[in-house]
Amino acid sequence: MFVLFPLLLLSACVTDQLDNGFARLRGQPVSVAIDRLGVPTSERTLAGRHVYTWTTSQMVSTYQPSSSVSTGKVPTGSGKSTYSGTSIGGTTVQMNATCKIDIEVDGQEIIRNASYDGDVGACGKYAQALSR
Repeated sequence: MFVLFPLLLLSACVTDQLDNGFARLRGQPVSVAIDRLGVPTSERTLAGRHVYTWTTSQMVSTYQPSSSVSTGKVPTGSGKSTYSGTSIGGTTVQMNATCKIDIEVDGQEIIRNASYDGDVGACGKYAQALSR
């Protein structure tokens, strides 16, 4: 629970920064987004709409908590008693965090729409870039 709360705060912060950054970009030339986010990874035209895409991925360590319950019987002076115990631990695992930003422009290269998809850790660098 104590690990989850800061993660939720970080998630909300990154989400707000991205949403606010996208709102400020709407109506601006795509060159403003390129100045902040860097060169796009790709661009494409879909159904007559031109979309610029930025992607990133990075390996991050996350903590995976675990618990196990043990039960059994132990001899006592008058027979056997049942016991149970809980062990709490965990392990650190590596995962690939990814983030994708799509920015749609009109025929004059003016930003009309923007969206993101991915992990908080990977999207953080884009959120910071958009908040300047």
